[in-house]
Amino acid sequence: EDGIRDKLVTGVQTCALPISTIKKAYTSASQGLPTGYAEEARVVSMQIRMDGDFTNVRGGFPIVVNGETIGAVAAGGASQDEDVEVAKAALAALGLPAA
Repeated sequence: EDGIRDKLVTGVQTCALPISTIKKAYTSASQGLPTGYAEEARVVSMQIRMDGDFTNVRGGFPIVVNGETIGAVAAGGASQDEDVEVAKAALAALGLPAA
């Protein structure tokens, strides 16, 4: 069991998610921020603190409802700009703003 990681990955999947996409969702949900926010000088420290599950690659966004982070959406497999666009579209489809 991966604990909290299992709770962050949705039960509806049509294909296997790359670990990098899962890490985007995990990072965004646990930090309450979009991925890609950390200064490069802090990345190694964050990876150690999050037991290797931290990523600074853009494409993950927290799901915030009533001011509380309840999860995250993430996209991967394309360029970072395209991943950001897809993740923002997912939030928009849920009627939620991108952080």
